[in-house]
Formats: sequence, C-alpha cells, structure tokens
Amino acid sequence: MAEPTLSVYLPTYNHAALLPGAVAAILSQSRPPDELLIVDDASTDATPAVIAELSRQYPVIHAMRNPINQGVAKIMHWVPAKLHGDYLYGAASDDRVVTSFFAAAMQWAHQFPRAGVIFGQIPTYDTQGRFLYSTGVSRWPHSRYASPPEFMRDCLESELAAHSLSGATVYRRRALLDSGGFRPELGSWLDTFAIRVLGLTHGVCYLAQPCMAWRLSADSVSQSAARSPRTLWQTVNRAAALMRSDEYRHLFPEAHVRRWVKGYRFIIAEQYLLARLGPGITHRAARSRLAQNMRQKFHHWLGQGSFPFR
Repeated sequence: MAEPTLSVYLPTYNHAALLPGAVAAILSQSRPPDELLIVDDASTDATPAVIAELSRQYPVIHAMRNPINQGVAKIMHWVPAKLHGDYLYGAASDDRVVTSFFAAAMQWAHQFPRAGVIFGQIPTYDTQGRFLYSTGVSRWPHSRYASPPEFMRDCLESELAAHSLSGATVYRRRALLDSGGFRPELGSWLDTFAIRVLGLTHGVCYLAQPCMAWRLSADSVSQSAARSPRTLWQTVNRAAALMRSDEYRHLFPEAHVRRWVKGYRFIIAEQYLLARLGPGITHRAARSRLAQNMRQKFHHWLGQGSFPFR
C-alpha cells in the first residue's frame, strides 16, 4: 500500500508577524506535509510580502489571495477541493503543531485507512505562554482506533457538549468531501461537526499525545463566539437541525441530539459569563480541576436528568 499524502492549508489575515513561525512549525515536522497552501484572506498588513518571501524559501508552498475578506468558514468550505493530498490538516497562524504530530498521524492513517479522522491532545496556553489545561479523550489513555459506536459512547456521550479536538485533527480528504465537507453555516463549529460525521461514519484514530499547542486569546474564533451567546445559540440550532436532517439523522440518534443541545445551553451560559468576567477568571477556571469536575457532573445531569452531586 502506498504511503498516504498530506496537504496542509493555512488561512491568514493580518498575521504578518506570526506567519513565519507558523510556517516554520509546519515545515519542520519530522514528517513534513507534501503540500502547504497559504490563503491570504485580503490582508491589509505586510502579509502578502511575507508570503512571497516564504514561497521563495520553501517550494512546497502554494499561495492564494482572496480579493475580499471571506472569513475562515468560507475558506474551509472550498479549500478541500483545491488540495491534492489523501489527508488534510488546517493550521492557524497563531497556533503551533507539535513536531511529531504529522508523523504519528500519517502512521495511524496508513495502519487504519478506513478511519475518517486522526486527532490528538491539545495543550492550551494563555498569551503569556502559561499552561492552562490539556484536552483529550478522558476514556482513552492510549492511542487507538475507535469504531463509530465506540466514538459515540466514549467521546460524544462522555465528554462535554462543546468538546472538540479540531485544532489537532487530520481529515481523510475524500471522506470529508463525500460527507458534505465543512458546512460554513455552522461558523466556528463547522470543523467539529465534520469530525463527528466522519467519526460516526468511518471511525477515528486517537493519538494520546500532545499534537498542537493552542493559544487562548481574546480574538480567537472560539472566544469571540463565546462573547456572542445569540450567535452561538443559532449555530447550535443549525447543527441540531443538520443532525436531524435526512442526510445525517442515521448517524445522530434523537436522544443524543437532545442531550447535546441541553448540554450546550449550559456551556453557552458558562462561556458568556466567564468572558464577561475577564481573562483572569477564565484562565483560573480553566486551570481548576474542581471546576472541571463540576462542569462534567453538571453536563451529565443535563443529559441524564439526575441530580449531579451525590
């Protein structure tokens, strides 16, 4: 069997200062990508000049520039069809992939070609570089392949409603395209929805190791969404409608959808409150194991209808 190929795409907007570091982290991988597409989303800073210089340094880089700003969701909708690799990964200018991530992901892709996605752990830091917390799948202490029923039971039914490892996810490109791709109407949740669809269709590979470092900043997509509960609630309703649609209802049992919506209602209220209190409170809550345990218990109470504290 031929070794699978990997394409990486990197949308960027006015991140001229961060772009060289992001590209260096991608191309210094022990298993570098076969293709790197940088999409300049109509930047108004020095980003075009930086991309031109990076393209001269690294022949593997291809660049595109949008004439008007589209936003990440619209870029993610069309970019998979522009790539050529068997697998794809979406990078960000302000995050860093761990050096061994691509090698590990492609090794598991070769071993389990039926898997729809390969994802791993995400350690999270604040803008000062201080460690906050690490996200993974709590029921999976070791790297493994999980079938669709195992993915539903151990991950979707056990983790918080907002749980996502999208920043450390490699997608099987053909499976992604065949499943409807990234749905731009889901905004910041479009990649997480795609992971769930692919996992429930083909199964997943999980890497029990840090795969990318996420920088929690006030201007990140997830944090800006958390400050707008109305927008986030609209996204949840759109996602629930998709889960119940003829296209996807065979993957998402109605009982699961109801539990997920109830759980996310709590998450939206919590994120909005923490965002209003400021990053100091948010970061302390993120580091608190007691707060994490309380959230988990409340999530299960919302889903199961039993009192959370015994």
